[in-house]
Amino acid sequence: MFLQDTKEQQTNRVEIKEMEPDVLKEILTYIYSGKAPNIRQMAAKLLAAADMYLLDRLKSMCEDTLCSSLTVDNAAETLILGDLHQAQHTKNDAVTFINVNAEEVTKTDGWTTLTDDHPHLITDLYQSLVSAVEPPAKRQRRF
Repeated sequence: MFLQDTKEQQTNRVEIKEMEPDVLKEILTYIYSGKAPNIRQMAAKLLAAADMYLLDRLKSMCEDTLCSSLTVDNAAETLILGDLHQAQHTKNDAVTFINVNAEEVTKTDGWTTLTDDHPHLITDLYQSLVSAVEPPAKRQRRF
């Protein structure tokens, strides 16, 4: 970017508009130290940034943090995040959590957002329920 004839090269400045300053600071801390000291407070935002900048290890760290802090109130939003950022571990754990706690999760604002704005995820939830139920054992015939 600084080697070509670009706006950044001319101004010697890069503007990153799609990220909040505290998230950018955490990303830079991670890049230079391998640590993300504030990951618990900003795991969702860091997941998006890690996905955008292909920081796979940070993305995995964010997924672990999100999965370990699943609650009835945040499960639907966590499922949406997992889907938006191709975070399969997060998505799978959120689906499992929602299936186990469906009665409570379906009463949250996050569930309303999920059903209104991301209806394809309802299909994923249903498919996981269907695959979790084992078919009844065949009766043995007695002749």
